[in-house]
Amino acid sequence: LGLYSPSKKVDLELQVKRPSKVMDPMKPKDIDLFLSDINRYRDLGLTLMMLLCGLRREEVTVLKLEDVDFHQSAVRVMGKGRRERVVPMPQCLMQVLEKYLDMERPIKSSERFFVLLQGRTGAPMTTAGVRSLFRKRSKRLGLPQARPHQFRHAFASDLARAGVPLLTIQRLLGHADPQTSLIYIE
Repeated sequence: LGLYSPSKKVDLELQVKRPSKVMDPMKPKDIDLFLSDINRYRDLGLTLMMLLCGLRREEVTVLKLEDVDFHQSAVRVMGKGRRERVVPMPQCLMQVLEKYLDMERPIKSSERFFVLLQGRTGAPMTTAGVRSLFRKRSKRLGLPQARPHQFRHAFASDLARAGVPLLTIQRLLGHADPQTSLIYIE
């Protein structure tokens, strides 16, 4: 008849949302150590795409040949939510990418920019493949924080320290909300 009373008292705990913590980018000496261990132009190019252009691991793997414009020194990126953005490409990155295209990339390859160089030669790289490259190298070097996204964090943190406005950082990173970019600044 609706007169049921529970046999034991139920305590409900209040859940308080904790503020997100500020991201700690990799130290420059750790980045230098990681980069100095790379012996392929492909691996150096995709790492520098994250470090110097702020690309996500997924964005690097889906880049197509026509997305990299050497004449305009820019990369067209298809980001989350199918939002497209164009980011500038530094000269040092262009030199690495040109060497990759000239010396390592197989002629018969996928339309993707970064492809496999062993096994299924010419097939597009996957996000799991990129993660594996980073995992093996970071384990060998004793750098557990050297994950692909940490290089993107280093890019954004460097921009913030250089005084680049939040709106510019947001656009370069492809964030829909400026609040997402704040973790690099606060």
